[in-house]
Amino acid sequence: MTSSETGYLLNDDQVPDFIINGYHIVKPSFSKNFHSDVYTALEGFPLILGTQ
Repeated sequence: MTSSETGYLLNDDQVPDFIINGYHIVKPSFSKNFHSDVYTALEGFPLILGTQ
């Protein structure tokens, strides 16, 4: 397998940390404005309470 096919796998140092701690922190590569863009887009939706 190439590194592009296995880039999502944990390395040898990360595996025991995951087993001990039960989680792995992923640092996403979103742009700096990603969260504000999502927030702005969601602000346009109406708020309807009590519906599913």
